[in-house]
Amino acid sequence: MNFHAPDASADNVITYSLAAPNGTVVQTASTPNSTGTEPGAATLTATAPAAGLYMINVQRASAMSGKEFTQLVQGTVTETGP
Repeated sequence: MNFHAPDASADNVITYSLAAPNGTVVQTASTPNSTGTEPGAATLTATAPAAGLYMINVQRASAMSGKEFTQLVQGTVTETGP
């Protein structure tokens, strides 16, 4: 899963987590990040995923930059493998 938050200000911390069908958190990522060319981008990957319904959690920090009226987060899900 790929996420993108357009306002990657240092005080716009957004944490993404992916939970497996049994409730176990598979992976977490946060923006802004210091890797790559897009500080507002995050990717979550489930390797050898179990069948079932996964849950994506998006948590904003208690304070945001205020540079935008709304803070949109966009995401895409891609299936790979056989």
